[in-house]
Amino acid sequence: MFATMINGETVTENAMFNSLTHEFRVYTESKLTPFHETFSIPESLDENWSVKESGNYISWMYDDVTGLHNPGSMVMLNTILAYENYGLIESLYSNRFDYSPDEIPAIAFDLAFNFTEYGPPYFTENITLTDTLEILMSNDNWETSVSVFKEWGADLATYAEPFFNKVSIQDFLYEPLENQWKNIEINLSEFETSDKTMFRFDYISGSGGLIYLDNFQVYDKADVSVEENIQAEFSVYPNPATANQYVVVKFVNASAGDISISLFNSSGQKAADLYTGTCAPGENAFSLSVPNLAVGMYIVKATISGREIIGKLVIK
Repeated sequence: MFATMINGETVTENAMFNSLTHEFRVYTESKLTPFHETFSIPESLDENWSVKESGNYISWMYDDVTGLHNPGSMVMLNTILAYENYGLIESLYSNRFDYSPDEIPAIAFDLAFNFTEYGPPYFTENITLTDTLEILMSNDNWETSVSVFKEWGADLATYAEPFFNKVSIQDFLYEPLENQWKNIEINLSEFETSDKTMFRFDYISGSGGLIYLDNFQVYDKADVSVEENIQAEFSVYPNPATANQYVVVKFVNASAGDISISLFNSSGQKAADLYTGTCAPGENAFSLSVPNLAVGMYIVKATISGREIIGKLVIK
């Protein structure tokens, strides 16, 4: 390739511009279920994951330090402080998986996410900037796909409060605490799966968000031996509540086990231990006294036989 000026002089000639290269990945066989990606082994990342970049300043990256139970996760960040990227999509593609016809297909993963808000003195009114996570599934190598999950903002957030008036990128870059993660399970029984099912995590920029992804699992919900994959239904009411009031923590658990329920403030510090004891299989409801707490958002964390689930409680 070369460029010629109007006087006929050749000003550029470089063979490197005569070809276009693009990296692609071919999966020759499907992974069997159950499958568990801890993002702790770089070789597994190379074998089972690929990233499609949009041209954004930053895309999905491997963090070899941050993780829920073990070091290692995937991370992505968007902010108005560094670049304009509203609407750009960074895609994380999985390997393909073999679901047998008699399975009840499901996936689960651990996630830490927060979005951003700005107000005075930087804006005259409060504004919210939030990224969106969408998960798509395909059985034909992405010729067609279906969305199985899409959330953003407070619905996706695992922090008690959004990032507020952050004025440097460094303010966003910190490791989430243990109680600032949540487990998400997606039952795929209403969707068609096959022996070539693939997943894609699309992180859609709304110019505000920090996300960590860990412990991706593909499994059969009918396999009761994979109990750690079952996310309990979890609710707290009344919500909002007032200090020194009783609240009911309600959830459904697959089997009996030990349980502890604690309350954390927006800084991730433990505010109170609400209950320690046991729970029964099936539906459980505990009436618990909330101590004299300051007004604000709190995280309720229940640890059930080593498995953690979280909810939110507002004190007004």
